[in-house]
Amino acid sequence: MELVVHYSNRSSLSQAPAPPRRKRGSPARLNPKRRGATIAAITEVLREAGQPVRVSEIYRLAEVALGRPLSYKTLKDSLSAHAHSQRPRFRQVRRGWYELAT
Repeated sequence: MELVVHYSNRSSLSQAPAPPRRKRGSPARLNPKRRGATIAAITEVLREAGQPVRVSEIYRLAEVALGRPLSYKTLKDSLSAHAHSQRPRFRQVRRGWYELAT
């Protein structure tokens, strides 16, 4: 019976302090060191190769350069975005092949 009385006593619940709210931020704000790490790894891989490289090979070498797992979709999106921007960093040679823009 003691549990039922405790949970049905609304006056004690209203006096209990609310748990502290956790602040939320974007991942970029939480760890600014990681901002641009993917682009830097891709640039490093393409610079060392000195010739067009297949996306799957860029992915494998970028993971090694970063020292952590990398999303394949993130890599492809980064390549595409930076190949088709106003100041392209990469150049798409043909489907699935990229090199550094000169």
